[in-house]
Amino acid sequence: MHFCEIFADRRIPASLMEDPELLGECLSGALYERDFRRLMARSGCADVRVIDRCPAPVSHPEIARKIGYVNFSALTVRAFKLPLEGGCEDYGQTAVYRGTLEGHPHAFDLDDRHRFATGRPTPVCGNTADMLGRTRFAAHFDVTGDKTVHRGVFTPCSSPAHDPDGAADGGGGEPDGTSGADGTTGPEGAEAPR
Repeated sequence: MHFCEIFADRRIPASLMEDPELLGECLSGALYERDFRRLMARSGCADVRVIDRCPAPVSHPEIARKIGYVNFSALTVRAFKLPLEGGCEDYGQTAVYRGTLEGHPHAFDLDDRHRFATGRPTPVCGNTADMLGRTRFAAHFDVTGDKTVHRGVFTPCSSPAHDPDGAADGGGGEPDGTSGADGTTGPEGAEAPR
């Protein structure tokens, strides 16, 4: 699965979920990114990868007055329905990209943290090995090693390990506690003061 969607850095308050203006701007229906990861994990996609993240600022003053304390981002994500682990684990596996994907003769970006140069052996975590070796990408990669010997956390992966219910964001840091566009913060699910 590969798609782009607008996500929020917190849950949208119920009082704004049906606001016609915010619905029209695709903001009131934006999922909180961590809730999205939990939903994906429950549906069998335990390790969602972010390919691209672009801020989606609220610039219209009337809309900002209503929901400007929420930070929105457009995320392009890739997910696989595979029996993956909740985090990056080290099994001593490597992957070599063959350079055979159309439009990607020199390198392939699986996500925003995994770039595979053609012909270069690259250490990978168990999840990445499965994503490359057990999907449509298998014809384009040589994946070596198996999961018989566990070596602990896969430290070369810079994304944080997911917790068992998929709550860790795994995509570059959790936005909880950061200020919104108007400088306010608020607890999850709470509406900021107006």
